[in-house]
Amino acid sequence: MARNKTAQGGISLRRKVTAWLAAILLVTMLSTGIATMAGQWTVRSFDTLLADNAVCYTVQNALKDAMKARDTDRKEAVQTLIAAVKKAAIDAGTRDNITSELVDGVILKELKVAKEQVDTCPAEYAEQLDEYKRKYDIIKSFAPAQMSEEELYPIIKGKFGELIASGNKGAYMKAVMAELKGKADGKLINKVISDIAAGK
Repeated sequence: MARNKTAQGGISLRRKVTAWLAAILLVTMLSTGIATMAGQWTVRSFDTLLADNAVCYTVQNALKDAMKARDTDRKEAVQTLIAAVKKAAIDAGTRDNITSELVDGVILKELKVAKEQVDTCPAEYAEQLDEYKRKYDIIKSFAPAQMSEEELYPIIKGKFGELIASGNKGAYMKAVMAELKGKADGKLINKVISDIAAGK
């Protein structure tokens, strides 16, 4: 009798342990599944949000077209832009409100990087240089139109002429850049400001 009770107790204990382990496994599987579904939902909703932005929509369509055409260079350049936009939105805490200004800023930043690659690549590395130029041209096709010197001069002179004449460089540079950042090349803006400050 004692052996039977001991055996039954052992079986009961094993069943309890087995049931306990099964419960843990089930909870783990459910948690993993929920987390995976949540992650997939987040990615999908984020991509949908990108598609709602006109500039992003253009970029994403370009990615689809590049994939259909099997244009590897264009596909990789566009993927770089999309990844950069996502990162910038997350870093800025605006992933729920991706503005065209943010997208344009990212594109201009990536364009600057691509230009630096072209400018610093040794001429003897012709194949690498061609690749950099191709990437630069692709990114440039998405960049917002940049104002020319002729367009900048009357705007800066008209809006900030008096402030520039005051000689407070910190104040007028801050004001001008706040107005024109992303609309023209920074070096060109500085040139126009210098010309106006010099009375040209």
